[in-house]
Amino acid sequence: MAYCAAPSSYTTSANPFFAGCSSRPSTPCGRYPQAGLSSYTRAPTQVDFSLGYSKPLTSTELHHLKCQLHARLNGYRVSNMPSGFPFVYAMRSRGDYSRSRSAPYEFEEHFNVPTASGYSIRRSVIIRFSGPKVSNGPSFWRILHVNADRKLHPQQNVPFAEVQLHPEVMATRYGRYIERDSKIILRALALSVELGVLVAITTQAALERRPTIRDNILYVGTTAKGSASVIYSTLC
Repeated sequence: MAYCAAPSSYTTSANPFFAGCSSRPSTPCGRYPQAGLSSYTRAPTQVDFSLGYSKPLTSTELHHLKCQLHARLNGYRVSNMPSGFPFVYAMRSRGDYSRSRSAPYEFEEHFNVPTASGYSIRRSVIIRFSGPKVSNGPSFWRILHVNADRKLHPQQNVPFAEVQLHPEVMATRYGRYIERDSKIILRALALSVELGVLVAITTQAALERRPTIRDNILYVGTTAKGSASVIYSTLC
């Protein structure tokens, strides 16, 4: 068990989704349970896009897009993220800027996806952050597939990845690491893409609703069917 650490690289070789993916993490770890993509990341085989996305998105193209997305997240090669990620700098009432844990933002990442015809097509995803909707609620990072006019296709209402950060974590040392190290949330998003689950970062005390002498930070993965399991833990 690590202490106050981000999830390290993990193997994808046992995951059926990543079979044949040319962009796997190079450092295996085997720490995580391996599972095929659940219906949490379900996507139709045929999607009708417009404005440059008129050709349907095939299952093979979707596979390549998710492989590239996973490799980019896992390798910390996200190019368009804002200064201050995983949060963003916002203007305060007195006119200066500070990192805000609640200000929403989004940005696009673009990919060249190979097709069966031998050429590549351009596909985009939006990485979107939204702060707590209610007092003491979680924050969210979601990755969504968009068409050329930045609109979600009606059938693409399920994100490729989703990470929830619960407020109790930000009161710990781990919360300070999250605030200053973009790799932690990027790795959590990569984990969500790989395992096809919603990843919630919380504390053992909050999960069990009882105080503990020394709190664990837990990464809890939840499938579309509602089954949940701890996929990573660290002491802080």
